[in-house]
Parts: sequence; C-alpha cells; structure tokens
Amino acid sequence: MPLISIIIPCYNSEDWIEETIKSVSRQSPADMEIIVVDDGSTDSSAAIVGRLASQDSRIKLLHQPNAGPSAARNAGLAQAQGEYVTFVDADDLLYQGALDAMLKVAQATKAPIVSGELSVNLLSSYQVDAEVEANRIGIVSGKDFMRRMLYAGGNSAGPWARLFERRLFTADMQFRAGIYYEDVELNSRLYPEVEKVALLKAPVYYYRQHSSSCMHRWSERRLDILDVTEEIIARYSADYPRLLPAAENRRFAAAFNILAQMTANSLTLPEVESRCYDIIKKYRAKVLFDPRSRFKVRAGAAISCLGLKATKRFLQLIEK
Repeated sequence: MPLISIIIPCYNSEDWIEETIKSVSRQSPADMEIIVVDDGSTDSSAAIVGRLASQDSRIKLLHQPNAGPSAARNAGLAQAQGEYVTFVDADDLLYQGALDAMLKVAQATKAPIVSGELSVNLLSSYQVDAEVEANRIGIVSGKDFMRRMLYAGGNSAGPWARLFERRLFTADMQFRAGIYYEDVELNSRLYPEVEKVALLKAPVYYYRQHSSSCMHRWSERRLDILDVTEEIIARYSADYPRLLPAAENRRFAAAFNILAQMTANSLTLPEVESRCYDIIKKYRAKVLFDPRSRFKVRAGAAISCLGLKATKRFLQLIEK
C-alpha cells in the first residue's frame, strides 16, 4: 500500500504534463502512487503519460470522457490507495522536497490536513528544506482555516499545496462535478468538520500562470460562485453561525469580482449586473463594518454606495 497518492487531473496539457509528472516523481518519499486521470484529452497528453508510465510503475493512467476536473479528481480518489492524498494540476509543479516536508508535519502534528503555500514568483527549481521547514508550523482549527479562506486571507481555496488524510474523502465528501469553484464548495463542507489544520509556512507548490489557464478566461460559468456562496450562507446560518460573517463577506466579494471581470472583458450583461449589484447592496454595510474585511473589499463596498453606474465607471478606470 502506498503512503501517498498524488492525483493529477489532465485535459489537453501536452505542453506541461511531462514536467509536472517529473516534479512529482522526483519527490523523496518513494512509497507513493501517481494517478493521472486523462479527462478526455484530444491532444497527445495521454500518450505522454502512457510513455512515462511505461518507465515508472508508480504512475497509473486512468481514462474518462471529458467531465471536468471535479469528476477527474473524484475518479482519482476512487482508485487511490495511499494513507494520504494530494492534488496537483497538470500545468503546475511540486517543489523538490514538498511531499517530504508536508509528510513530516502530518506525522508530527497528527493533523488530518497539512496546508503549505503556493507561489507564482519563485523559480520552478526552488527546493524545500524539509528538516528546516517542518519546524515552521502553526496549528489552527478547521473552522478558523475556513474563515481565513472565506476572507481570502492568504489561504488559497484550491486543493493544491495540501496533504490530506485520504479517509476524509468519504462518499459524501467529494468534489461536486459540473461546476466552477468546486473547491470552494467542497471546502465549505470539509474544513468545518476537521479538528485541526497544520500550516507549513513555506512554498511547496508552483502555480503556473499562463494565458490558456481556465482561470484566466471569462466564462459565464464563473457565475457558479454566486450559487455556491448562496448555499454556503444557507448552510452556515443553520450549522456554523460563527462563520456566517465570513461567508457573507465572500459572497459580496464574489459579486464585486464578477462585475470587475465583465468590465475587464468589455461585457455588458444587464441581468448579471443586476444580480451582482443586488448582492452587493445586501451585504455592503456588513462588509464595511467587519474588521476582518480586506481593504480592497471595503473599498468596493464604499464605492458601490454611489450606484451601479458609478461602480462600473470606477472599475473601468482601474482597468486602464
């Protein structure tokens, strides 16, 4: 039985996937499996992974019709055998020493989740010193960690740069297929149920930014975040009332960000604008007087008091 399962969803990533897999296969824990889920790629991604799998028995290639990263991650989880699991996107990299450092923290703290940091600035050749970095840790409750993510206080919502006990991913705790922001949705259910999260205060993951990344393209599927945050507010109102201000803050920020994205892409969608502005009006007073709100979010709340047209004009100015 492998100690760690690394799950990599892959769709049309022929330019990146070999480097990504090699960054994982070079990690020091030898007792691991690398599960690559080909999500119906139409390029040479699957062939590249197949060649690498023929050279390294730890690499397992799964195929499925295109269904998105959530379904691919769930397919990987269904096949995973490791005590721990981590997720890597097909165009990103693990820094050398990342798994060793996160594993040492998990074993030392008995935390079911270890959260490292991701970087977009460090060179991809950066190395994590596991012996040094494993001593730079903090411990927070799962609820506190979720609060930080909702306020966007430095904790990425994505599943990257984290080591999870695989037992956490029960049949009821899977990624919701078919939506954007599936990570936010799963986090909102997972973290409040976790006793503690260990924080490894070191970069372990290289988040590659490029123009073809799905997070750098406008799509109306981005509106899913409005539905996701609405669900979170409803759930937290009933089950986790102390997290409710953070959830409301996140919903406000989501609506404001969608307005900003439409402005940046010169889009005019009156129904979407109206929906977003209704959300902004509903929560802006709470955001303004919430001491945990980021300055950027508070500034947006203040500007929105001038009306939708003025808000859009402001967004146009800062985009120039």
